[in-house]
Amino acid sequence: MPTRTTIQKINIEKFDESTDYDQQFCGLKLSLIEEVTNQDGEFLFTREKPSVKMRNFFAHNDLMEKFEKLRSHMVEICEFDKENEGTVFVTGVTYTGTLESEGFVLTGFKVLKSGKKLNIVTPNIGLADQDGTELLDILTELENEAIEAYSNKKRKEFQRELFDDQEADGGSDDESDVLGDPILSFKKTVNNLKKEGVTLSVSAN
Repeated sequence: MPTRTTIQKINIEKFDESTDYDQQFCGLKLSLIEEVTNQDGEFLFTREKPSVKMRNFFAHNDLMEKFEKLRSHMVEICEFDKENEGTVFVTGVTYTGTLESEGFVLTGFKVLKSGKKLNIVTPNIGLADQDGTELLDILTELENEAIEAYSNKKRKEFQRELFDDQEADGGSDDESDVLGDPILSFKKTVNNLKKEGVTLSVSAN
């Protein structure tokens, strides 16, 4: 049955602030709503999925790029000095409200001089106030990337056959199900291949 997916939350997990965004191996966690229709486009019912954690999955560089672009906007929203941009990182977006009251909240952290992290949650920002801005474009692109990850399994790939035997369920589960840790799965696979004398090449396509 046809479905329309609306993303409510996007969070990247296991983010390493010492590594560039395009070199990250981050898990992806989503909250979403699916509106199911019949073949004629008539509404049938709604499925709410408040916590979907992608299994054996590393967020694609296209999605990670959007999070990197949000950093300067978080600095501006939080009224930090521009020189602090290098220590501020965005790891989550929550879309709020509906219609005229639609908005968003950015979450992330700032690395302090001591090396400790200060968690950041921005105020709710109305999307209507961002009409025509670069920030709105980035948020729209990020939402589209999240839908691609959920619906079409767009992800950072290695050798697809490495994980195929673990993905009979399609590659995503609600958090209530037994979940695989993508980083641990990857490291285990690499170690097993090394024992067999096989070299693993990484591709972000």
